[in-house]
Amino acid sequence: MPIGASLTAVLLLGISQAGISQAGIPAQVPAAPPVVLADCTIGPATQCPGQPLAGARLRGTDLSEANLRGADLTGANLRGATLNKANLRGADMRKANLRGADLSKANLSGADLGQANLRGANLLQAIVAGTNLFAADLTGAIWVDGRTCQLGSIGTCVL
Repeated sequence: MPIGASLTAVLLLGISQAGISQAGIPAQVPAAPPVVLADCTIGPATQCPGQPLAGARLRGTDLSEANLRGADLTGANLRGATLNKANLRGADMRKANLRGADLSKANLSGADLGQANLRGANLLQAIVAGTNLFAADLTGAIWVDGRTCQLGSIGTCVL
C-alpha cells in the first residue's frame, strides 16, 4: 500500500515549486486565480475605491499602484503584500496585518492604521500626513525617510 497524502488546498509557505520537485514530490502548482469582487479584480493597478475588504486574506498579493482610496481593509491580512504607489488615502486599515508589506511611495494620507501590524514594512517615501498610527506596531519598519524604526515603535516611529 503506497504511503502518501493529498496536498490539495494546502498552503506551503516559503516552499517553491523547485523545492517541492527537489524533494521528490510530484506537484503542479497552478497560478492563483485573481480575486474578483463586485466591480473589482484584485491585482496590480486595481481600481477598487471604497470596496468593503474587511478581513480579506490578501497575503503576498501584488497591489502595486492600486486605487483603494477609502476602502475598508479592517483586519485584512496583507502580510508581505506589495502596495507600492498604491492610493490608500482615507482607507480604514485598523488592525490590519501589514507585516513586511511594501508600502513605499503609497498615499496613506488620512488612512486609519490604528493597531495595525507594520513590523518590517517598507514605508519609504510614503505620504503619511494625517495618518492615524495609534497603537500601530512599527518595529523594524523602514520609515518614510529611509531610517529604521526601533524596537518599541508603537504608534510612532522611534528613530
